[in-house]
Amino acid sequence: MAKDYVEYRDGQHYLLGSRVPLYLIAVAYTEGTTPEEICSSYPSLNLEKIFGAIAFFLANKATIQAEIAQSHLDRQAFLASHPSYPDLKAKLAAFRLESSSKF
Repeated sequence: MAKDYVEYRDGQHYLLGSRVPLYLIAVAYTEGTTPEEICSSYPSLNLEKIFGAIAFFLANKATIQAEIAQSHLDRQAFLASHPSYPDLKAKLAAFRLESSSKF
């Protein structure tokens, strides 16, 4: 009996019953991350689900690669419309340091 590990919703594939987009698993896998390492990064998933997701990715590579490309474009558009503040991290670190020295 075949078991489903991936579902399609909101315009992309997710691991069934989770908020983890399949493209995150696919990117990690194609970058050489082992299924066990991927699993350790997502405590809500088990190794069976990771292997199921990888199998789905390998069987539907073109579709998932298109989703990866689209997510990259979406991220670029978001970053372009929401400029970062270059010194924000330094200011936050200084504030934390100052706040922790008061206690």
